Amino acid sequence: MRTKDSFTHPMLEIAASRYSMSSGQLRYLGGSQNMVYEAQQDSHDRILRITPGSNRSKNLILGELDWILFLTNEGVSVSTPLLSRNGELVEVIEQSDGSYSCVCFEKARGRTIATRNVFKIICCMKNWGN
Repeated sequence: MRTKDSFTHPMLEIAASRYSMSSGQLRYLGGSQNMVYEAQQDSHDRILRITPGSNRSKNLILGELDWILFLTNEGVSVSTPLLSRNGELVEVIEQSDGSYSCVCFEKARGRTIATRNVFKIICCMKNWGN
């Protein structure tokens, strides 16, 4: 898996431009299977997710997005995927080391959970299952 620093500026610029953003707007959030970036676009927070083709195919990602859109249509509060400038849910970028699938989402509303509270929340979730 590539790291944040191993993505070249042109790669990020191509990915961002597919969603009418620039790489200068992107702030790295982290990643393991994906590289995840945050950006502001027209006063809206966006999440740009870049996934190596070796991890997941475009069709698998489209299946995931189909499920998210179903949940959205049923009134569930989820981070909705956004169409690219080309009208695509998934943009594939070919690079010398393989292909990368890019998806842009509306950023979910809410706040980050403080680390000290994570264990309390995990205990509550376990209790919900009982």
